[in-house]
Amino acid sequence: MADLSNFPRMTLGINCVGDNYFDELTFYTNRAMASGWSRNSGDYSVIPPANLDANGEIVSLPAGVTSVFRNAGRLSTSGAAGRITWANGGTSSFSYYGTGVTAGASSTNQRDFTQTLDQQPVDTDSARHRVVLQFGAVDLVNPPRAMKVVQQGDPDQLIHPDWLALHKPFRILRVLEWVKANSNNVDGLTWAARTPPTHISPASTPGGTPYEHLIEAANAIGADLWLPAPMGADDDYYTRMCMLLRDGPAGGEGLKGRLYLEWANEPWNPGLGTYTYALGKANAAGLSGANSYGVGADLAKALRFQAQRSGQLMDIAASIFAPGRLVRVIGAQQTYAQVADVLIEYGAAARHDMLVCGGYYGNNAGTVPTTSNDPAVILPRIAADVDAMEAVLIAHKAKARAAGMRFGVYEWGQHFAKPGAMPLADFKAIQRRATMYDITVDAARRVARHADVGLYYSDVGPIVGQFAYGAKEYQEQPTASAPKYDALIDVIAAIKVADGRAARRRQLGLGIGLGL
Repeated sequence: MADLSNFPRMTLGINCVGDNYFDELTFYTNRAMASGWSRNSGDYSVIPPANLDANGEIVSLPAGVTSVFRNAGRLSTSGAAGRITWANGGTSSFSYYGTGVTAGASSTNQRDFTQTLDQQPVDTDSARHRVVLQFGAVDLVNPPRAMKVVQQGDPDQLIHPDWLALHKPFRILRVLEWVKANSNNVDGLTWAARTPPTHISPASTPGGTPYEHLIEAANAIGADLWLPAPMGADDDYYTRMCMLLRDGPAGGEGLKGRLYLEWANEPWNPGLGTYTYALGKANAAGLSGANSYGVGADLAKALRFQAQRSGQLMDIAASIFAPGRLVRVIGAQQTYAQVADVLIEYGAAARHDMLVCGGYYGNNAGTVPTTSNDPAVILPRIAADVDAMEAVLIAHKAKARAAGMRFGVYEWGQHFAKPGAMPLADFKAIQRRATMYDITVDAARRVARHADVGLYYSDVGPIVGQFAYGAKEYQEQPTASAPKYDALIDVIAAIKVADGRAARRRQLGLGIGLGL
């Protein structure tokens, strides 16, 4: 068992995957909010925004379309009773089905059902559970509205209690996928285009989860919020966004904790729309890619735009949030240290409080030095790669401190990539072995040695493809069978002990000059 004694102090957070029926988690108590309307024939594409109102409800249909459907998230408990309700509908016909779904009682605008879940409900894409809601011959004079799919007995609240319980131990929530930070690249994005809190399916919108819901989630568990702001928003959008996060909606409340704010996500990553956007804006503005570190012109120009536009966002936020309520973040790249050098050369330190990079390990453990499918071979390789991860953190921390910034890790965790020939069963065995607990604890200790904050990636993720990032495979997975999540919970407890030890030392006057 890994050593948890004398654990370094760190603020441990979590990256949250988006809320949709594929992710094996339930953020909204109303599972129907997991997806929007799609056509039920042909290419099964989504119903275009032109046919929907501002809240995503149907007002018309594309030519030739008469039948629509939505995917609702699964129930939380195997064998539980669910209920589907909706308003209006007129003469539309309704049907429903899903993996493990058994029909129950029905009445006007209401259907009951039960759903049986597998012991491991995430083994293949096709086995993922959902409830499909279908309306045929849609009555456009009186179309269906206000769909709800709930597990009977759940409380009448926006955010599901199981989601809150899963995330309660963590001090920071990073909501990268919730706000579509990698894809929401509309240039000149205005506040009027944001997702309203009354939308029936935030996951189906370009802007993702409403800020009001992010505030409620963070406040409900007493966490700080880490927000990657949309890359193409205009200054008015950023201003109104920050004011809403500070003050909350009318009659509500703003963030109780701190806001960690960054501009977009990974502008240095050529595989993301963020890089394409930043490079395009840099070229349009005639920005120079000249730098002292040998970084290629295109990447350097994207980084210059990142430093510039991020700095403008931070200036706006700093004018709205009181000192101590805002942490201004700028992101560098884990394995290409020159990204941090160039950002600092371009003046990032003057307008940002914290430099961050990734902290992944184990990516090539299945193929280097030789290809293997044996967990007994691969797990030690993953463990050994934590050393290389720590070396990167040490180097980035030095750069941040030299520039007068704090240092953090915005994403960390095992990054083992399944070799193509590896059986899925072997891949799952590697993730589920008790050894993964020890590796996660050791990696957390290394992160805590050097970073002020460290955010694990990610909370929930089915083991179905090349990667298995999730601390849990599904939201209700018992901690005993989720070694990575189990490790994180024990690390959080160890950090609390360290926090208490430091507080006692300060009371005794022993922390002076020791950074305690």
